[in-house]
Amino acid sequence: MKRWRRFCSVFLILVGYGAGSWAAEFAPVDSSEAEIRAIMELASEDQQLLEKSGILYRNEVLESYLNLVAARLDTNAASPDGGFRVKMIKDPHLNAFTYPDGTCYIQTGILARLENEAELAALLAHELAHFTNSHAVNGIRRFHRRSGSDLSTQALNPERTVSRAQIRRRIECAWSGYHHEAEFEADREALKFLIRAGYDPYAVLRLFGHLAEEMSRENLQEPLILGSHPRLKARIEKCNEFLATLNPEHRGARVKDGNFEGYIQDLLLENINLDIQAGRFTQALQASTRYLSVRSDDARGHYLLGEIYRQQDRGGNEIKRAESCYKQAIDLDDEYAEPHRALGMLYYKTGLSQQARPYLEASLALAPEAPENAYIRNYLSRIQP
Repeated sequence: MKRWRRFCSVFLILVGYGAGSWAAEFAPVDSSEAEIRAIMELASEDQQLLEKSGILYRNEVLESYLNLVAARLDTNAASPDGGFRVKMIKDPHLNAFTYPDGTCYIQTGILARLENEAELAALLAHELAHFTNSHAVNGIRRFHRRSGSDLSTQALNPERTVSRAQIRRRIECAWSGYHHEAEFEADREALKFLIRAGYDPYAVLRLFGHLAEEMSRENLQEPLILGSHPRLKARIEKCNEFLATLNPEHRGARVKDGNFEGYIQDLLLENINLDIQAGRFTQALQASTRYLSVRSDDARGHYLLGEIYRQQDRGGNEIKRAESCYKQAIDLDDEYAEPHRALGMLYYKTGLSQQARPYLEASLALAPEAPENAYIRNYLSRIQP
């Protein structure tokens, strides 16, 4: 699972680099029917690996909502057979990619950063444009042609062996192998999809803003593998040029924004934990503040906020803040084991072993099968009665 997560976290959608003309169209070379079938079969194999990897985020209510927004956009698009559908991947980075059959994978990190349904629609519209223009098909085909491999032979030979490296490269081609002309084309088509569906097209600029902020925060430089992608600045400029030509009546949103914030609350919590695990404390703190502004009485939110403060202890007031958050979580749910364990460990490691004892004992009682219990018992054995 960790290996899949690492390679799925390498790139940022829409944050490619390179140069290109807004007027340039990405003209795909015609593929034979056998080659298209082969591409679809290989893509299906890759997706089966993703399904088995454990990295998919399962939330039926949120997934249904994402697909409802996608369907609103797709109604106005000339989608190939099979339709456009959305799934989610547990990863705190800002990314999304779409397979040749129209299956779009969005990482929890970018969903957690979006602020409303219009921004979600902007993201989905961009991915839908890649799908309707067969950009993933072309990317995978270019990869195999450059490598000298025969797609039809690979797909029809049941005895073939496919290395993990080949699978990884095919997946990368599906979501990072586009020419810069294709990225510009997707940007432009996305704006049209948004307008036709009644969303505010200026949401695209806010989406770009989130990506620019992430690049600055993570100090991201030009990734060589994305060297053919247009620079974010150039893409923003081209979108602004297009928006400037719009009829004033198309500049506002006609779709009433749905309950986006309500739908993503559980995802926010999941992604806060992922950000903490990745050491992305600034992002985790930002999301925690947002989450608790809606669910101030949620013990899990206060516990995770305590984890953020504890793990980024810089010798200031973080430990005191962590202590306060753990206590708040316990006050809200005294049967929740994690804050008991965390508070007990905090006291133990700061020399307050007698204060640690009741919390550590409570954590054992509340979660008798927790994997951490062995070392908790070890710490308790060291505390003098």
